[in-house]
Amino acid sequence: MHSPWGLIGQLCEKNGWTLEYVLEKISWANVCMLSADRPRMVKRSEIVIRINKKDLKKHRQKLKGNG
Repeated sequence: MHSPWGLIGQLCEKNGWTLEYVLEKISWANVCMLSADRPRMVKRSEIVIRINKKDLKKHRQKLKGNG
């Protein structure tokens, strides 16, 4: 997770807000919500693919057949 100051800096840069505005006018809860909703890159290796039991069984049989 980013430091609070980095997070505030990103909000200021993105929205054109001043540091004083963010610190004095926006609650920390709203800052966290704005941060959670921002788009970000995710590595393909971090994506979890959910499959059903039928497909998992086919995959296991395929691996056993090649082994």
